[in-house]
Amino acid sequence: ELTSMAIPAPLLDVMQANKGTPGLYGSVIARTLFFDAHICEAVQERGFRQFVSLGAGYDMRSSRKLYNQPDVRQGDAFENKPALSLRKVKGMRAFEVDLELTQQDKKTLLKKHGFPMEHLAFVATDMEKTSVDELMQRLEEQGFDRSHPTVVLIEG
Repeated sequence: ELTSMAIPAPLLDVMQANKGTPGLYGSVIARTLFFDAHICEAVQERGFRQFVSLGAGYDMRSSRKLYNQPDVRQGDAFENKPALSLRKVKGMRAFEVDLELTQQDKKTLLKKHGFPMEHLAFVATDMEKTSVDELMQRLEEQGFDRSHPTVVLIEG
């Protein structure tokens, strides 16, 4: 029986939901948990204080809690690693890069639902038409510091 195994409860939920569309839901959740865990590790254990999300779209990673998953191979207990909220990390800056129209709509939704945005910088950019140098300039105009270690995510 699955519940007798050392599988965190959220993953059991994924396994149940995955019955109707084998692989799809589970792979999306697994990918989210994978990236969240790596971001948490960089911020909590390595002291990174900048996060750049390329093509952020409507992703809420900069504003929601990140799920800090255990490494079950090491026997970590699920409850021992609390979720992390980037907006609550002292000195944290999150930069969301995407099209201006998408960002305007997202800002409206964040305000409407009461999400704080003080830690966020919206960098309006069409990445299909923008060079790396132009992107770096736009990031720096929003407070990005090239000398600081940075987590960069392009999830796609």
